[in-house]
Amino acid sequence: MGWGQAQAIYSPHLQLAGARLYETLPEGASTLTLRRYQQLGGIDEIVRGHLSHVLESELARDQVPIARELFKQLITPAQTRAAPAEAELIAAVADATRAAATNAVLEALRRHGLVVRVVRGHREASWELIHDSLIPRIQAWMDEHDLERRRALEMLRHHARQSRPEAPSLLAASELRALRATPDVVEVVEREWRERAGLTMIADPPLWTPARLVAHARAIHRRRRLAAGALAASVAVGLAVLGGA
Repeated sequence: MGWGQAQAIYSPHLQLAGARLYETLPEGASTLTLRRYQQLGGIDEIVRGHLSHVLESELARDQVPIARELFKQLITPAQTRAAPAEAELIAAVADATRAAATNAVLEALRRHGLVVRVVRGHREASWELIHDSLIPRIQAWMDEHDLERRRALEMLRHHARQSRPEAPSLLAASELRALRATPDVVEVVEREWRERAGLTMIADPPLWTPARLVAHARAIHRRRRLAAGALAASVAVGLAVLGGA
C-alpha cells in the first residue's frame, strides 16, 4: 500500500483494537493493558472477530453473500492477499445488473476497515484485504470448486493480457479442460475485458477477446488431434501392409 519496509500502524486497526479493549474492560477497571491485548489474541484475532461481527450484524442479509464472494476474490490460490483491479473484482462477482449492489458492499467493507481501495499512479484502482489475518477465515469458506474457479479466472486473464493482434496467446489443452469444469469463467472474463476496453469489438485485425482466444485454442487442439489420429492410422496401415508382405 505504499508504506515501504518500515513498520506502520493502520489507524482503523488502532481504533478497532482500542474499542475492543475498552469493551472488554473488567468492571471498575480504567486502564487498557498490554496483557489484556494479548489475552484477546492481538490484532490478528481482533480483526478476525471484527470480520465475523460485520458479516453477522452490520450488513443487510442480501449483502452478506456478495461480501463473501468479494472476500474470496481477494486471496490467491497460494493463500496470499490478491490485489485485483476494480473492474476484474466486480465482474468476477456480479453481472451488470448487480454492479451497483456490489459497489455498495465494497464501500461498506471499506468503511468497516476490512478492505482498502488502492490507487497507484495512473493505473486502475485495485482492492486488497486490510490484514493477512483474514485469509484463514476466508479460506474456511472456500471449497475445491472455488479454488478451481479462481485458478481458471487467473489463467484466462493472463492469456488475455499476453495476447497481441498478430500473436494470440495459446491456451494449453489442460487449461481448456479446466475451463470446461468452470463454464462461467469465460463469460466473466469476457465481460470484464469488454467493460475495461470500452470497445465496440470492431477492429482490424479483430481483437483477441477472451472468448475468441478460447475458441481459437479449441480449434487448434482439435486440428492437432485430427492430424495425430490420421498419422496413427497411416502408421497402422503401413505396419499391416508390411506384416502382410
